[in-house]
Amino acid sequence: MESTVPETHATPNDKWFTDGCRDALQRMVEHASKVGLPNTDEFTFRSFFMSELISKNRCSKLQTEWHKFDLLLQNTNGNYLIEFKYFLYRHTYALDGSMIRKKGGPSPKNEVEFWDCVEKLSQCDIPGIDRKYLVLIYQQTPTDMKGRTYAQSYDSISSSDKSVIAIKTIKTPPLRCKILRIR
Repeated sequence: MESTVPETHATPNDKWFTDGCRDALQRMVEHASKVGLPNTDEFTFRSFFMSELISKNRCSKLQTEWHKFDLLLQNTNGNYLIEFKYFLYRHTYALDGSMIRKKGGPSPKNEVEFWDCVEKLSQCDIPGIDRKYLVLIYQQTPTDMKGRTYAQSYDSISSSDKSVIAIKTIKTPPLRCKILRIR
């Protein structure tokens, strides 16, 4: 696992957040080795993330689906709103094992959904919210991949994009996690 993009505007108090994402990502990859990567999803990652946060800070309080946001995290560091996006290459197979069709995959629709989520967090003005994060998990490009890739959509996101003020990237093949701090 390598961390490739330094987080800007970070405080030492946010290291536990990044560590929680890193450890949840590692658990997800281990889980995928048992059930198959296409059988994983955003909710499983969120559950692993919540478990890692609680193990790192037992005083944390968590509420899923809070006011139309995926997760509210409350602890001694403050009140955090967190959204998750999880994108994979998936295929549908026939009973004989032959591929019927690709399901989902990188598309302009994914990108719009992602940037809408950034906008939703940046526009949130709920009093008492100290930090807002978008945790993006996507599959690294398979070697046999042709056409549009998630890397083309998300690898070049920077803190100069829209309302993103800090980014940390964690790679645990075959997944990549981008932690975006939102204004």
